[in-house]
Amino acid sequence: MNTFNHLTQEERFYIYTQLKQGVSKNQIAITLGRHKSTIGREITRNTGQCGYRYKQAERIAKQRHIDKPKNIKMTAELQQIITPLIKEKWSPDCISGRLKQQGKDSVSHETIYRYILANKAAGGDLYTYLRHQAKPYRKRYGKNDYRGTIPSRVDIDERPKVVDDKTRLGDWEADTVIGKGHKGVLVTLTERVSRLNFAISIERKESELTKEAIINALEPFKRWVHTITFDNGREFCGHEAIAKTLDCGTYLPNRIIRGNEV
Repeated sequence: MNTFNHLTQEERFYIYTQLKQGVSKNQIAITLGRHKSTIGREITRNTGQCGYRYKQAERIAKQRHIDKPKNIKMTAELQQIITPLIKEKWSPDCISGRLKQQGKDSVSHETIYRYILANKAAGGDLYTYLRHQAKPYRKRYGKNDYRGTIPSRVDIDERPKVVDDKTRLGDWEADTVIGKGHKGVLVTLTERVSRLNFAISIERKESELTKEAIINALEPFKRWVHTITFDNGREFCGHEAIAKTLDCGTYLPNRIIRGNEV
């Protein structure tokens, strides 16, 4: 027996763009491999006063799911416990372990990551507490510093001006979010205009895994991928292969050595 899968945010983004182009609901359903009644129901139930907008549709659908009577593992009580710990820069792994030690209803670190990402999609800032905001100064003399040595890099100065103007869809920013001890690595992709977010879990912060995650996430939507801007992390060494596969431009920030531009 087939199991129904809820529409994803990516599918809602596709529906939104196709409706803008006047594509029929039937054709959208065929392309996504969904029944036409699924697409019709999605548009009818999640259309607001300004028409169908994918971010609004995602919020409405999530709220409907939350309001549906059922056993919810991430309860409001747990959120009140977890949120302050996140703001104290506890990793999801540590939070999950602490809940178990205290004998409270426990949730996995993956569930906590999903909670953080849902908060981000709603405009929250919990995800910022996962990042190393204040990295210690690293001595740049006495030995080679290999940070940011990415081959065939294209500096952000060469990026088309239209990216900064934010007048089109298809310009993406890539980053990685890691938990304590470099566990629970997420590759995040954000479209600059729509603020559509993808988050892909990988086992380790490695260039090959990062490259595959980005390609797998964006290849179905490559017609809406014009540029990707990375940071200088070595996990983005595969940017050339990404650019070739997705037929897009890839750019990295200027390399700066403490007061001197390279």
